[in-house]
Amino acid sequence: MKTITTYRDNTLIFTELYYEIDEFMKTFEGLFTGHLIGARRQRQFCRMSVCEIMTIFVGFQIIGGRNFKKYYQDTVCQFHRTDFPSLVSYGRFTEVAAIAAVPMMFFLKFGMEMSQHTSIYVIDSTPLKSV
Repeated sequence: MKTITTYRDNTLIFTELYYEIDEFMKTFEGLFTGHLIGARRQRQFCRMSVCEIMTIFVGFQIIGGRNFKKYYQDTVCQFHRTDFPSLVSYGRFTEVAAIAAVPMMFFLKFGMEMSQHTSIYVIDSTPLKSV
């Protein structure tokens, strides 16, 4: 995978990703919110939106980096603070990132279903541990 390192390319990637995720979430939130327990009683406990959190996670897979912490601190926090105005520290981000787990799973599943099938598949040959 090619690592894109320029600020302009990263900003373009973040913009396109955010748009796709935001459009998906407009549909998903309406379907998902009705199934939450006590959703009306919960206070917002993070300044960042779920779309922003998902954009940072998916952006890591596209942009690349040595590890997520380095990517978050050196790329996102240092160069893209204006792209994410409500950015939180890395420690806080790891605490609140779980709120994006279910929507991200559906977003990635939807993207996989909508992608072009090429009949090329990758198989992981790691042996399963016997019980």
